[in-house]
Amino acid sequence: MRAAGERLLQEKCRQASLQLDVQSRIDHAAHVLVCPTCKHSECLPQAIGARTAEVLWVGFETRFQVQVPVRVCSGCKTTFTVCPLHIGCFPSSAKFGWKVSNYAPYNTSVLWFDLALVRYAELSSHHMKRVSMWQFAELLDRMHITNHSSVKIQFDRLRKALAISVHEFGYLLSHTEDMTALGVEGWPSGMFGECGGCWKAGESVALK
Repeated sequence: MRAAGERLLQEKCRQASLQLDVQSRIDHAAHVLVCPTCKHSECLPQAIGARTAEVLWVGFETRFQVQVPVRVCSGCKTTFTVCPLHIGCFPSSAKFGWKVSNYAPYNTSVLWFDLALVRYAELSSHHMKRVSMWQFAELLDRMHITNHSSVKIQFDRLRKALAISVHEFGYLLSHTEDMTALGVEGWPSGMFGECGGCWKAGESVALK
């Protein structure tokens, strides 16, 4: 019993450390945000109406909630926030996942998956065809429960969110690879063009 209690405590400490790391990355990215509309860095210190959006972060071994700061530019009044790619995540919702500032505070409808997890799931299911999204999500859920994750989530919701994320990831990745293979001049290099997710959110991107 004592050994089991110690293992549980160690696991809780490890998860708390990971959560702190993810939250720190979010806070750092938010600290250096620049208004996407007026493009002036001096806009950030004058940001007003600060609030946070609650997002469920999902990794290989655990899941937890993080707070994503939302900014409102004091000059042009544009609402903006951190892009999930900047902190190594990929969202579950194409509509709201890239811009969590578009929904009400403390709405947990959006999941951000660890980018490495999405890449692995996409490779396993679409390329190697070794596992279905149902099986992968079930394995993920059981791993989280085994590791005593305190966040409850319906399995069907996790499965659907993961499937959407993996599908969009594969589509976008193949699209960028096709553009490179076709020799499109000026196409940004790197994963998703290293554009921080702007073109995926339906906005224009400046080519290199």
